[in-house]
Amino acid sequence: MSKIVVVNNKEPKKLYYSISELSQIIDEEQYVLRYWEREFDEIKPRKNRAGNRAYTASDIALIQLIKKLLREERLTIQKTKDKLKTLDLSSIEGYQPETSVQESTAIKPAQNVSSEPRNPEKRVKAIDTMDGLMQSVESSIAKPVNKKSGMVSLRRQDVLELCKLLKDMATLIQYM
Repeated sequence: MSKIVVVNNKEPKKLYYSISELSQIIDEEQYVLRYWEREFDEIKPRKNRAGNRAYTASDIALIQLIKKLLREERLTIQKTKDKLKTLDLSSIEGYQPETSVQESTAIKPAQNVSSEPRNPEKRVKAIDTMDGLMQSVESSIAKPVNKKSGMVSLRRQDVLELCKLLKDMATLIQYM
C-alpha cells in the first residue's frame, strides 16, 4: 500500500502544539479547526489541565489530509468522512497513533548489555575505594546515645563528612 503524502513546508518539530500554532502551520482559522474537530471523530486532540487543545504530529498529519480532501479535492464533509473511513490511517505520512501512557513511560529493559563491567580493573579499584570510605564512615559515626532506640547523635562536622563521602561514593558508582 502506498503512503499518502501531505505536502507541508512547515514541518512539525514539537511534541504538542496549541490550536493557534496549528492554525499557523496548516493555514486555517481556529474556528475551522474546532468545527472539523466536531465533525470528524478521528480528530481527538488531548486537552491540558487548563482545557486547551494539545495537538500531536499525528493530529497535524490527519488534519492536513482532511484539509487536502476538503480544499484541494473539493469533497463535501460527508464524502471526506466516508473517504477517511475507507483509508488506512497508518498510510498517512507522519501519522503515528499515540501509545498509551503506560507503554510510553514504561522502562524498557536494556538489550545486549553485558553483565561484565566496562573496565574490570577500574571496578576493583572503585570497590576498594568504597570499602575504605565505608570504614571511614563507620569510624566517624558517633556512638548511640540511647541504646534502646538506637538513636545516634551526630555533630555538624560528622554530617558534613558523611555528605562528602556519599558524594564520593556516588561518583565511584557512576564509573563502575
